[in-house]
Amino acid sequence: MATFNISSYRSDALLLTPTGITDIELPGLTQDVLFDQVGSFYRALRTARTGGARSERKTAQRDLLKVLEWLWDIAAEPVLDALGYGQPPRPGSP
Repeated sequence: MATFNISSYRSDALLLTPTGITDIELPGLTQDVLFDQVGSFYRALRTARTGGARSERKTAQRDLLKVLEWLWDIAAEPVLDALGYGQPPRPGSP
């Protein structure tokens, strides 16, 4: 299990595992960047759902993908790697 702590001083993922609690510093997950990305996500989501021209909706979909890629790189991948999920499971494993 993971939770995120984001402040103007530092950002971390706090990991709760069977062996205890650990933290991972996430230097790219700053408050300002996070607020910008959340704003971009909501603007793109609104346009993707209700935008007028097809080209506007396609651009919004690309913008959504960029935000999700950023989120993967900055937060999800480091957490999953730290939890030992950096590779797909072997065939037949749960």
